[in-house]
Amino acid sequence: MKYEVHSHASAAYMAAGAHPTKHKFGDEARKKTVQLAVACLILCILYLWVPAARSQTFDRTASTPDSSGTVSVRQLRIPAKARQAYDRGLQHLSKQDPAGSVSEFDKALEKWPDFYEAYYERGIAELQLRHHGDALESFQRAIDLSGGRYAPASFGYALALVRAGNPHDAEAIVRRGLELASTPDGHVVLSVVLIELHRLDEAEKSAREALLLGGRGSNQAYHALAGIHAEKGDYRAEAQDLQTYLKLEPADADRQRLTEIREAALILANNISKSK
Repeated sequence: MKYEVHSHASAAYMAAGAHPTKHKFGDEARKKTVQLAVACLILCILYLWVPAARSQTFDRTASTPDSSGTVSVRQLRIPAKARQAYDRGLQHLSKQDPAGSVSEFDKALEKWPDFYEAYYERGIAELQLRHHGDALESFQRAIDLSGGRYAPASFGYALALVRAGNPHDAEAIVRRGLELASTPDGHVVLSVVLIELHRLDEAEKSAREALLLGGRGSNQAYHALAGIHAEKGDYRAEAQDLQTYLKLEPADADRQRLTEIREAALILANNISKSK
């Protein structure tokens, strides 16, 4: 299933700003307008965000150390041409070119089929392209090749499941990944899963855990918080979440769409205030 998020963002903006005419806010027609706007806002927030690329380059004169600062035997085995193609793929991702990155990750995998990091990054690119079925396959390959020990692949797989409409199975997978590595990305994905399952208090707890962890990926928690506040009907808080996020991530590729959502949330908040 593919989501055309730009049209939903525009619909949210128009629905939120729809003129109330002579009807009061509580009238049935007005309620339906608000429900449409809320649905659009939540959909846009949940389906715009994807985890960031890991940005772990392998094109070094020796090899890339792991998180403990040591070079593994496996990393030493990665062919130079595979490392170089992988690095080019990351560069394409950093330039908001997921289609270009996919071809480079494919080249890396041709040179070294066991390169599970490349499968993971290809899955990230496929999520950005809204190719959710392809992303599921890439993340599954990363999980299989790593023996289930590469937590980011579990987070990516869980998010792809949510996009494919299966949040129930996604919860178990993301929690398994968090047992391997408690990272901001993992907690944000869990928050998105829990939003889809309508367990909003748990979703907020997970998003705030990502903020407490800090560091790379933690800013994305504001995406999840915005979705939670939209579900709860606190549109002013939603707008504040998005404002904070855009301040922290001014170069986000979806800045215009998120700005539209923020403006729609403020319109909804103001309309509700005026109707009281």
